[in-house]
Amino acid sequence: MTSPEISIVVPVYKGVRFLREALDGVRAQTFGDWECLCVDDGSKDGSGALLDELADGEPRIRVFHRANGGTSVARNFALGQARGRYVAFLDEDDVYHFRLLETLHAAAERTKADVVGCEFQKFGEDAHPVWAGDPPDEGRWQVADRDRLRDWISCYYDGVPFEVWRNLYRRELAVGHEFPQGVRVEQDLYWHYTLLPKVGKYVRIPWTGYAWRASSIGGFLHPDPESLISLPRTDRIILETLAAMDLSPEQRRGLEGRMSQFLEWCVWRHLHDGIRLNGDQSRRLRENLRALAACGVSLERVLSGRKRICWKLFMLTGLSGWVRSRKRSSGS
Repeated sequence: MTSPEISIVVPVYKGVRFLREALDGVRAQTFGDWECLCVDDGSKDGSGALLDELADGEPRIRVFHRANGGTSVARNFALGQARGRYVAFLDEDDVYHFRLLETLHAAAERTKADVVGCEFQKFGEDAHPVWAGDPPDEGRWQVADRDRLRDWISCYYDGVPFEVWRNLYRRELAVGHEFPQGVRVEQDLYWHYTLLPKVGKYVRIPWTGYAWRASSIGGFLHPDPESLISLPRTDRIILETLAAMDLSPEQRRGLEGRMSQFLEWCVWRHLHDGIRLNGDQSRRLRENLRALAACGVSLERVLSGRKRICWKLFMLTGLSGWVRSRKRSSGS
């Protein structure tokens, strides 16, 4: 069998409501030389049966049924089965623009880039994406060599588009680079940023080619304690990996500062809004935060006034009530 040009990795867990729309978006692609690797990760909602139905008569869709192991395990398995020259990702509840693969593939071939990414739109659980505009011509592509990529990296969330589902990767980079197990959230962030030292050229296309369905549960919009605990560990590993990129002192400071700001947005904010930790969870979170602070990323550098005092008390005692008390006393 001839190998396809692009392998699309789709982990599936409890996705029966949205799978048909997601795979219809794949089948509608103007670029047809693809295989779609759908891994049923032990779903109990009928997702597996629906996948078999959608794959019937469509040899480009390959379905695998496995015991539940999580998104990272499912993606790693699919990467091991991938035969394409390039790898793309799709979440079970999201949707491709019908020209997405055509656009990313053309840019990768023309520029010889290792990674090509686009922008995305956010839409609700019960909505459908509304697309606007054709892909821009080459003159508007943002091409980053190794030097410019360092600048992008220093912007963290606002720099390199780390969400793997809006990027196309050369096979040599993606296959064998495993998603982390035991990481509750931001597996994309970990996988993508620890891949960057191997990237020589990155192209970003200012065009919305992917639609991300905002879920009402999970992620950093609605985290649980284990999610908060895992983030500082992920950031520390990213910093250690990016040492191979030889960031300038200014770029390193920028990256550390933006990571610190993100900690305020997620860890501080969710503790402030009332997420509760038991004693063991509090201890592990503080251990991970101290290890991250040793690498230059700390909430203390971005907090001031009463927030900083409350945070120091939390780090000293482990009592998240010090953080929540600001909400009660100030009404903020």
